[in-house]
Amino acid sequence: MTRLPTRATPSATVKPRGRVGRSRGALMIRSWLTRLSPLHSAFFSSQRRLTPAELEHLRRGSQRLTFRGPVNLPLVGGPLLPLVEVHLNGRGPYRFLLDAGANVVSVHQRIADELNLRVVKRLRTRRVCQVEILDLGPACFQSALVVSEMRLDVDGILGFNLFREGLLTLDYPRQRFRWGPGALPITDDATLLTYELRERMPYVPVQVDGRTVWCNLDTGARPGLIVPLGSRHAWPVVAAPDSGPTLWNQHEGHIPTQRAQLSVPLRIGPVEIHHPEVLFSPALEDECLLGSGLLQAFTLTFDLAAQRVRIQAEPAG
Repeated sequence: MTRLPTRATPSATVKPRGRVGRSRGALMIRSWLTRLSPLHSAFFSSQRRLTPAELEHLRRGSQRLTFRGPVNLPLVGGPLLPLVEVHLNGRGPYRFLLDAGANVVSVHQRIADELNLRVVKRLRTRRVCQVEILDLGPACFQSALVVSEMRLDVDGILGFNLFREGLLTLDYPRQRFRWGPGALPITDDATLLTYELRERMPYVPVQVDGRTVWCNLDTGARPGLIVPLGSRHAWPVVAAPDSGPTLWNQHEGHIPTQRAQLSVPLRIGPVEIHHPEVLFSPALEDECLLGSGLLQAFTLTFDLAAQRVRIQAEPAG
C-alpha cells in the first residue's frame, strides 16, 4: 500500500500463499505497509504522477460496485491474518488481506506482471495499475485502481477505502467475512461505538488509565497493541519493557521494539481486556494500533454509512 510518511503494521511474514518465513536471521514481521496520506498526495501532484481524477479513483478503490448477493466467505489465513480469496480479471484465486489499517488496494508486482495489468502511472518505486474486474465472492468491483508492490508478503491488500456501504463483519472466532446490505440499529446499545475515518481508515476511542487514546483497528497487524516508543512513559506497565520482536519496514528495514504488559485494563466500548501486552515501536510517531492479536477474540461489525462499529465477544461456554 502507499502512504508517506511510513507507518507500520506488524505481523509475521507470509509467503505468496500465506506461509510464515524468516529472512536474514531476524523475525520477519508483515511488511509495515504504507498508506496514502495528504503528504503522499502532494508528492503525486508535485511529481505530476497522478492527475486529480486518478488520485480520487485510487482513493475510492473502484468506479463501480455490484452485488450478486451477500458476501459470506471463509477467512483462510488463520486467526491472526484475515485473508480472503479474490479473483482478478477472472483469474485466481488470490489471497488478499482484509486490512482496516490500509487505505488503498495493493497487489504484489508478481501478480500484476502475471496478469499483464494495464499500468496507469509509473511511480518512483511502484506502479498504479488497473484491474477491470475484482471479484470478492458475489461482490464485483469494476475498474479498480491498485498499487503494485514488489515487497508485499501476501498476494494483495484490500484497504478499508474499498468498502463504503452496507454492513461489513469480520468474525474472528468463526473465521468468516460477511458483507451486504443493512445497518446497525439506532440504539444506545453499549456494544456500539462511533468510529472516525482518518485518511479513510477506522479509529476508535480506547480507555486506558483514565485517558482516551484513539486507535486504528488495524486488522492487518498480528500483534495486539502497538504504540509509539516515544509514548512509553504514558503507559502503565507491570515491569520495565524488555526486548520485543524485531519488526521490519520496507522503508526503514529492521526495527527493534520493546515489549511490556499493561498493569491496567484496556477498555474498548463495553469490552475490557485485562493486562494486554503492548509493543513500543520507534517507527510510530503519534498513532496507536489495535491488531488482530487483540481483536481475534471478537466479531467486528461495521455500519459503513453511519460510521459505527459493534464489537462483540464470543459468549462464554
